[in-house]
Amino acid sequence: FCIKPALGRALRSTMAEQVKPLQWTRRFAGGLGADLRRRCPHYRSDWTDAFSARWRQKCMASTLFVFFACMSAAISFGALFDKGTGSQLGAFETILSSALSGIVWSIFSGQPLAIMGATGPELAYTLVFLNMCDSVGLEFLPARVWQAAWCSLFTVVLALCDGSAVCAYITQFTEDVFSALISFTYILAALFNIFRAFHESSKEVAFFQFILAFGAFGMCMYFKGFRRTSWMTKWFRNLFANFGVTVSLLIFSGIAGIFKEVNISTLNLPDKFEPTMKLSDGTVRPWVINPLGMEKDFPVWGIFFAAFPAMGLCILGFLDQNLTTLLINRKANCLKKPPAYHLDLLVCGVFIYPLCGILGLPFTHAATIRSLTNLMSLTDYKEVVHHDDEQATQTTIKVVDAVAEQR
Repeated sequence: FCIKPALGRALRSTMAEQVKPLQWTRRFAGGLGADLRRRCPHYRSDWTDAFSARWRQKCMASTLFVFFACMSAAISFGALFDKGTGSQLGAFETILSSALSGIVWSIFSGQPLAIMGATGPELAYTLVFLNMCDSVGLEFLPARVWQAAWCSLFTVVLALCDGSAVCAYITQFTEDVFSALISFTYILAALFNIFRAFHESSKEVAFFQFILAFGAFGMCMYFKGFRRTSWMTKWFRNLFANFGVTVSLLIFSGIAGIFKEVNISTLNLPDKFEPTMKLSDGTVRPWVINPLGMEKDFPVWGIFFAAFPAMGLCILGFLDQNLTTLLINRKANCLKKPPAYHLDLLVCGVFIYPLCGILGLPFTHAATIRSLTNLMSLTDYKEVVHHDDEQATQTTIKVVDAVAEQR
């Protein structure tokens, strides 16, 4: 009686190992089943590893760092959504979308190191869909509910039919180009915002923002390499290295608060915990979007019309999700726990897209830069000396030692 359960577990484990993460199984939900068999044995450790003696401090530091990164990104994208959609979506919706999808993702996903949030392509596609709705006379938010429903259906079908297996043909060159393009876009946008102040503001404001930006960056980089110094004890060096980003942001935010007379530009937080959109009678829109129309009846043909832009949204989410998780799961990152690409898609289709649609929130995907910085903040590195006998030189290389793989 005791042999059968043990034999069953062994067979399931063997089957999961035989099916590769991006293999087309030719069976309904074959890849999804293999994902579940691979990830389920690690689910408990996904929650407990963060509280172990080795990772406790690093996970706390990473949590604070990711909070600032996600909050600033949500507010920035929220301002763009507000401007582009005429206040039908705003900073409040973007913050709430990031929070709710992040909670769902941390509980059910196959790669919890990915960070869910609004992205640039999603913003652009939302504005395209808004123009489509305006051109045919459909209410935007009710149409997004049906768009979310169709997109969820398409995404679930992809997850059940091993759709992510297509990503097996994506080469490392493609991954490198994608990550470099996203990184370059973020760096260029940051520099543009810094130097734009020299044309739009006074000299003292521009120079003060310049000092704050590069001062915070310089302090972050200094603290990041604090482990290699001889200051204090090893415990304090690790403490400053782990919490360096948070400390730097707090210090320079405090400096900005001291010099209030210098009118620098800041992120605009919503004043109230309520939806951004106001209806024609001046009242705030309801929390839950009525798919049959908010201020006028939603036509039946509009339900089927939403299926076509939903295909584009599904493709966008598929690429965003899989390319980001591919970058996280690269061999160079030395992750011990297996990936689950089909499970990740299923979580998006079953939970995240319907939730964002019915609550009138921006759709979220795995945000590449935030996900990779989260991975780096949870990684311990070690220095390895590489000897070149031909040229009689040696080079110190920083390689991954271990990663805190947790939820």
